Amino acid sequence: MTYVVANLHGNYTKFKQLLKTISFKDTDIMYVLGDIVDYGDESMELIGDLSIRYNIYPIVGEHDYIALKMLSGFEGMLKSGETPDKKFITKMTEWVQDGGQSTLDSFRTLDAEMKEGVIDYLTDMTIYEETEVKGKKYLLVHAGIAGYKSGM
Repeated sequence: MTYVVANLHGNYTKFKQLLKTISFKDTDIMYVLGDIVDYGDESMELIGDLSIRYNIYPIVGEHDYIALKMLSGFEGMLKSGETPDKKFITKMTEWVQDGGQSTLDSFRTLDAEMKEGVIDYLTDMTIYEETEVKGKKYLLVHAGIAGYKSGM
């Protein structure tokens, strides 16, 4: 069976309930159409779980993309001792106010190896996936394709 979900937003507990409800098996496939992180308090637990599943394919959403930029920038500055510029501070503030605070807080509790794993996972997310189910082809994205017009 093939499943598609989106906007998990750091809700690992609800995600586990979903897997149980649908009786998700190792032979099933799931596509997660973005926004894995932010808002919920369990973004790191969710990434940890998803990252070890060979049959779940993440597609980047804007929250995942911004989290990657902010977390990797934050880590880079901590390692180098660099002071953030105004542009980074503004973007970080906007992200934190738009649900990123819980993601940042939980990321900061991880050890160096786990932080690297989170950044690698977010980096490796694709912007789309193509799949075929029961002879029907699908293009899976998080929030649409800019400039798309039917019949193109």
